[in-house]
Amino acid sequence: MKRTAVILILAMLLTGCGTQPAEISSQPETEPVTEAASPAAEAPTELKTEAPTPAPTEPETEPPTQAPAEPETEAAPQPPEANTVLENRAAPADVAQPEIQPPDTVMVLDLPGYSQAELPTGCELVSTSMLLSYYGYDISAYDLVDEGYVGTSALEEDSSRNGALRGGDPNQVFVGDPFDKSGYGCYSGAIYSALDSYLSEEPLGPVDLGGMSLPDICSLYIDYGTPVMIWATINMVPSFVLPENSWYVNDTDEVFSWISNEHCLVLVGYDENFYYFNDPLRDDIAAYGRALTEQRYAELGCQALCIQ
Repeated sequence: MKRTAVILILAMLLTGCGTQPAEISSQPETEPVTEAASPAAEAPTELKTEAPTPAPTEPETEPPTQAPAEPETEAAPQPPEANTVLENRAAPADVAQPEIQPPDTVMVLDLPGYSQAELPTGCELVSTSMLLSYYGYDISAYDLVDEGYVGTSALEEDSSRNGALRGGDPNQVFVGDPFDKSGYGCYSGAIYSALDSYLSEEPLGPVDLGGMSLPDICSLYIDYGTPVMIWATINMVPSFVLPENSWYVNDTDEVFSWISNEHCLVLVGYDENFYYFNDPLRDDIAAYGRALTEQRYAELGCQALCIQ
């Protein structure tokens, strides 16, 4: 009986071992399929996750870095604030420097203040009239033009140069119409010639101070009671040049580029922090920081003149 029982147990064990290999052999058939399918499923997901990731990243990081940089430094800030010389003299930008009444300790010359309200772009003419009035000469900005002391020159299209503009030299004449917002202006050379003509039979005459620093002008002229016309910018905002504000100069065919925001005013005093001006755009004496004023004065070529 015992041998019979042992034989039966062995038979049962052999039967169980026969089923296991069958199950094991079936697993390799299913596992390779699973493994083969698995890489195939993963490959597309890797392509989908890797490729789209750089695409959004590059446009988001590069254009925002470059796009704001151009408007901030070149075109965007300046033209909107200044609106070029065609508009800015009639509606100047807000001044960075406060309008400060000069303290008692600073020398401020008693110079009559004239407004350029009727001459939107005629600051040079109004400043000249103010300067002459300090010495007792009575001639208005209008008469300086009307009587021919300051010549004017309109800008016209030149058909021989595909419609490019042609006009006068601001060092010799006033370019445009000083009674219109579309006018440009003139430089110290034109005003020097006007004063030289107007004062031709007088003991006084114009003195060209071009190239002299503002501190030297103060110590050599303001300290001795001599007001000085200088060229800077409106409210001391930055100057700039636009291609459309260039033209061929009559007689020379040289290309002249107008400096936008150009402005002319009369220096009448100073202290350690400010220069003080009779500004045709302001009713009272205007105070502008020294460093800022010196920078704008240099941008316009250090143009200055007085009468002595």
